[in-house]
Amino acid sequence: QREGLVTATGDVYLSQGLVESEEFLEIRADAAVLFLARRPAEAEAAPNGVPATGPYEEPFPVEIPEPAPAPGAGRGLLGISSGLQANVSGAYLRGNVVLTRGERMIRASELYYDFENDRALILDAVMRAIAPDRDIPIYVRAREVRQLSTTEYFARNATISSSEFFTPHVHIGAERVFLTDITPRDPAGRITGFEAGRFRAYDTTLNVEGVPVAYWPYAAGDFR
Repeated sequence: QREGLVTATGDVYLSQGLVESEEFLEIRADAAVLFLARRPAEAEAAPNGVPATGPYEEPFPVEIPEPAPAPGAGRGLLGISSGLQANVSGAYLRGNVVLTRGERMIRASELYYDFENDRALILDAVMRAIAPDRDIPIYVRAREVRQLSTTEYFARNATISSSEFFTPHVHIGAERVFLTDITPRDPAGRITGFEAGRFRAYDTTLNVEGVPVAYWPYAAGDFR
């Protein structure tokens, strides 16, 4: 541990929000670097007593439970048996990263999450969501995915299909894809209406066995 940083290895688990909420966030990974938020007393103060770094905003608390120690091991993460409760502003995670929020899931090799702004950069990502009209999974694979907010995503060099295989029989490819979740929810995150969303895709192809058979420069629409 360094000032403002915590390094964790071995079955790292982070969570944010209320467990009963549909927006409860969970992240698992092999290793992580956590960026701790500065408290008001740590901010540099000007001669008049006003913090030089500007007004302080308390970030969302993130709970980091300690994994169970292996037989014969020491006390584990930071030696705190009850886990660490800290104000974490961001986290970089690497190795078998899995992020879940409700029925949405993202697997990745690397991920940086900004907890204060609900933004993320995700590399080598596989996103899974459930198509509400047919109750089947939809997979989006991309070299790079950016979470712009809790409801907005941007993917680069993406493939979209209903197959969990790395090379699906039929898939849609796109240079850039924007996805927005517009499902109505109550303050607790519970769905209060039809599941719905919008998409925009650029330089799109229809591919069969990895071979493009059709092309269109732009596509957009709504789904529910």
